[in-house]
Amino acid sequence: MTVGMSSSGGGRTEFRMDVAQILYKASKWAKKLRPFEEFAPKDEFSIPVPDELQKRLACNLGYFYVNYLIIVATIVFITLMLYPSFFMIILVLSAIWYALLSRPHHFCIQLKGDKVIIQKTHMETALAVFTAVLLLYTAGMSLFFFFGICIILVGLHAALRHIPKSSLGESIGESKDHSQSNLVSEADTEGGAAMV
Repeated sequence: MTVGMSSSGGGRTEFRMDVAQILYKASKWAKKLRPFEEFAPKDEFSIPVPDELQKRLACNLGYFYVNYLIIVATIVFITLMLYPSFFMIILVLSAIWYALLSRPHHFCIQLKGDKVIIQKTHMETALAVFTAVLLLYTAGMSLFFFFGICIILVGLHAALRHIPKSSLGESIGESKDHSQSNLVSEADTEGGAAMV
């Protein structure tokens, strides 16, 4: 059995870049975290009329998504603490996934004298199926319970919370910035075409 891949020689540099990217993304997400007073004010909840439900869900899910991710992460943590064997399975699967995903795209394994070549995409597919079967077998009802609680908590908050006024201003500001950047880039391309 032979394993084929070319080494890039910059493994430590790539790892440092990955950590820097993770920290950068985490800082961006931390800025999107809404304070509890804004996330759950007492006077901002009501049962929506059917016409307003979809708009509330869309706006609140987009505006409070970091808060919802923290709720889901907390429920995941509690679930893993209640089922230590499930926690160990998750750790082992995470290590296997990391080992596979950290390989280069062209990584492959050749068996029996170049007759059978297993590419990275084949390994990812097989590992995904194995992961799904193992998780459903070991924690089937717990997973349904976990997803049910997450959907109910996040869905109820998104449906019952009035649309924050600051979310409307933020989306308008983002669309203005986006349209202005489009105008600038169009002007640059037109200016470049005129100069040629």
